[in-house]
Amino acid sequence: MPKYAVHTIVMEKTAEKLSATGQSAKADLLVAHRDIAAVGAIGPDLFFWAPDYTISQTFLTLFDAWDSLVRIYNESIISDIVEAMESIKEAADNVLEATLGPSYELIRHLVGEFKETAELFEQTVKYGALAAAVGVDNLVANMSDLPSATHRIFDVFKPPLQDGKSEKDWYWFDMLHYRYAGDFAGNLLASAVTPEQKTYAYAYMTHIATDLIGHGYVNQIVGGPYRTQVQRHVVMENFLDTWALAHYQGKDISRELVGYLNFPESLPGSVVDLLDTAFVNTYDGKAHPRILGGDGFLSKSQIEDTYRLFTRITKLLENKIEKPEEPFSDVLRILEEALEDFTAPPSPPNPWEGDCDFWDFLALGFTERSRECYRKAAEAIAEFFEYLGELLEWTFESIAKIFQFLLALPLAATVAVVLALLYAIQLSLYKILTTLRDFLALSGILYPSIGMVYTGHGRNLLIPCFCNACDSFPHTYYGGNCLECPGSELELPRTVPSWYVCASEGAADESQVRAMMETAITQFIETKPLNLGALEAYAGATSPQETRNLYTSLGGGGPVPPPTSLPGATGQQPGAAPNEIGSAVELANWMIANPDNPVALTNWNLDSDRGYAYKQWTGELPGTDIADEAYL
Repeated sequence: MPKYAVHTIVMEKTAEKLSATGQSAKADLLVAHRDIAAVGAIGPDLFFWAPDYTISQTFLTLFDAWDSLVRIYNESIISDIVEAMESIKEAADNVLEATLGPSYELIRHLVGEFKETAELFEQTVKYGALAAAVGVDNLVANMSDLPSATHRIFDVFKPPLQDGKSEKDWYWFDMLHYRYAGDFAGNLLASAVTPEQKTYAYAYMTHIATDLIGHGYVNQIVGGPYRTQVQRHVVMENFLDTWALAHYQGKDISRELVGYLNFPESLPGSVVDLLDTAFVNTYDGKAHPRILGGDGFLSKSQIEDTYRLFTRITKLLENKIEKPEEPFSDVLRILEEALEDFTAPPSPPNPWEGDCDFWDFLALGFTERSRECYRKAAEAIAEFFEYLGELLEWTFESIAKIFQFLLALPLAATVAVVLALLYAIQLSLYKILTTLRDFLALSGILYPSIGMVYTGHGRNLLIPCFCNACDSFPHTYYGGNCLECPGSELELPRTVPSWYVCASEGAADESQVRAMMETAITQFIETKPLNLGALEAYAGATSPQETRNLYTSLGGGGPVPPPTSLPGATGQQPGAAPNEIGSAVELANWMIANPDNPVALTNWNLDSDRGYAYKQWTGELPGTDIADEAYL
């Protein structure tokens, strides 16, 4: 991680860069075998779905439950009702004037069927597989429990390293991030013979570059690494993927992720052989995971099974929620007249003192008070989830009233009223599903919509303005909700995740915040130039203390200067600061062009979990003082 879209985008940008810098043969491989390159760019993240990582089945259960709910909606609420509505319209010469008389019994029958469908949908939302997977009895009534319930789910994914367990008790997913990552990439390159194998190996190197650079950015926003802030880490990266796919490809992640990634149906046998060889050549004779029994290594068939499950999960990440279409042009006016006596929805909570309100909480732009408003709201997030439950319950009750209204319509009522009310039911169920999706996105279960990215949530999860952990990293485990900045102690020795800065003082309107978002994210992805001197210095560090010393010595021996200046901020203009390596694309391009340089195959800690450009390290965890930390 970062996630699938960002990794694939970096791979494609790297292919363009290679072609422009005299490495056309390698670039051509990535382009000609783009499907395999996309898998290679996912790198070690593929093995989150390996058979040793049995806890990942939790997410499979969640995704299956969500997919089932979306299918009920799309097939029964949208397709079936649309088909019936078309039949009703065909039977009427003019829907605005035609009465129910000739079709009264047919319409009553159809409305009765739709009522049963809506009730089934309501029961599925409240008590179905999704509620069970999250761990609540009633998803609507227990909405306020969702932040803590999902936090418990993500806590299970805390790496064994964080609990002080030895490598034999680790998962391969963690091993590939924390131990001998450069050696593994080197063994992929050394054993690659066929074009497919070479493609996979080169693309895998782009993953290493993206993790090394990208996790500095992610960690600064999150406030701690994946191993101590799993849920907040995942939520941030989901928002990042949604933004990146929309920005670079103009695609909606909920509908077009699978088509963009374009993974092959099965992993080519030559790539399976390559991975099998690299595992053994890298980890045989070293302490490594033994969860699978025997020699601990994944068999070739298990690698194939891992890939099949991975592609299945990727398809479930899309959530194509079909929005209802207006049955005729004047439908909203008729709806307004028909529903004028309906009860208004519940009001949103107001946990603030002073002049904050609900819209300050959601607004994308900065105001003088916006940061504090969001902070207070994040601390009271259970109140907002409870409000969601009340809103969903009100919507279900309103739908029931609309059905009662429909079934009580006189013969003289117009067909237009029936179609309008059926549309209102569709629209209400659509709103239920999309609202539920957005709140599950805030819990890290699903990708957010692009609209949600451009709210206060996206602002605080995608640009380092909210927590801004530049000078306070890494935070230890935090049990609060994932929208809050970690309030836990610092893990010592204190380090730095990265040095991105942002204009958080004063006011900024929505367009300015969008510009900040674009500037910051594109810098770590592609625009910061490569600083080879810094790369070599960090790669050559022999101890964590030496790495920490580089934070200031590369900057001239004094305080570290801000390497980035976003709109409204002060400090150094965009470009690579003396203590920064550069962007993911620039680094990946150099690594692939210089595979024989030992620096290209450095054994980094791919999560940068102790600090910027940390190499693989060992030390006693858990705890707040890792006085014995050392590089392997």
